[in-house]
Amino acid sequence: MTKHLQYILLSIMAILLFTSCEEVKGSPEEFQKKGKTILVYMAANNNLSEDARNNLADMQKGHVPGDEGNLVVYYHYPNQNPLLLNITHNETGAVAVDTVYRFPARNSATAASLQSAINVTATYFPADEYGLILWSHATGWLPVNYYASNPQTSLAVTGSHPFDNWQQKNQTNPLQGYMNGDDPYADIVKMVKGNRNGILSRSFGSEEGSEIDLKEMVNALPFKFSFIIFDACLMGGIEVAYQLKDSTDHILFSPTETLANGMPYSVVMQHLFSNPTDLTAVAKEYYNFYNSQTSLKYATVSLVKTSELDNLASVAKEIFDTGRDNISSINIRGIQRYYRGNKHWFYDLGDFIEEISTPEQYARFNEAMKRAVTYKAATPYFIDIPINSFSGLSTYIPYFNESELDRYYKTLEWNRVCGMIQ
Repeated sequence: MTKHLQYILLSIMAILLFTSCEEVKGSPEEFQKKGKTILVYMAANNNLSEDARNNLADMQKGHVPGDEGNLVVYYHYPNQNPLLLNITHNETGAVAVDTVYRFPARNSATAASLQSAINVTATYFPADEYGLILWSHATGWLPVNYYASNPQTSLAVTGSHPFDNWQQKNQTNPLQGYMNGDDPYADIVKMVKGNRNGILSRSFGSEEGSEIDLKEMVNALPFKFSFIIFDACLMGGIEVAYQLKDSTDHILFSPTETLANGMPYSVVMQHLFSNPTDLTAVAKEYYNFYNSQTSLKYATVSLVKTSELDNLASVAKEIFDTGRDNISSINIRGIQRYYRGNKHWFYDLGDFIEEISTPEQYARFNEAMKRAVTYKAATPYFIDIPINSFSGLSTYIPYFNESELDRYYKTLEWNRVCGMIQ
């Protein structure tokens, strides 16, 4: 599809959407095409609303684009209709936040809402390239509601606390590994902020019990982005990366949870609007921001080049074909984990592959990983998780015979190509 035809189709879709929106300022004809448009999709009609407000303020303190691009924010704050904001300069040169569109009352944690926000943005702010920042709650590749509906019957395998009952199911403690299932870090971690039992759920986004399934989210993306950044927990997995490989050139995300403070937007925007975009600098700024803290010194970050993921999948398939039977006998407690409590669905991909492969296979895998993961960094700990091995990507390990989860996993593109689960 040519860019011209793509733009025409987006314009038609946006016109249809506008019939249910309220135009606040300007019209599509008034906005000229620029080099780059970045949309920050802030699904913050939830317990992260104040963090969203702070991050929005940070964006205004950093680099605000001029003729080179557009910084657009889809902002859904509690008790308000979602707004499409343009962070720009006014006639005097001062930073201004213009409300371009006010959407009708809606649930922002749906694929349809995400798609409409992108289409309206592309119509009002046409550009040669687009970047997308997805900001909200998240639980990686997990199916909708799995994180909430299953922790009561999951096994605690962290071994990080004396209250951790190894291989003992507990119907009364939603979050094993912590006294009485009470998460002592609920006020600082993005995924569970304000919910001390740690049972919030979302694949991406969270609003009134709704969330966006990974596959639905990918299908909602109407065109290919230059980059996608997840300011959200647990999205740094091979499953997420491979599902998105045809939707973006680069992905920046975290294999662990993320802190509610979010990205240091006041310093990263200059790199996002540089030409070419310097995503490595963005990742370094993120890591250095948290690594320099005297407290809350917790961060993991990875940058993936999606064009290298097919090669990585090819190498992984060979390993799974010959080493699949080794999975049931691995020392699961010896593999680097990225989860807390009993949420045992996120382990280090490199650590896992080393356990089931030959030295020659692992060497080839490492070479493929170096080409796919172009930058990675992790602090020595993420809260109570020691980071002893960090390949830059997480993975699911089918160790605990969770049939429902295994069935869903088979529908993901990564497993379809690699065949880890037969």
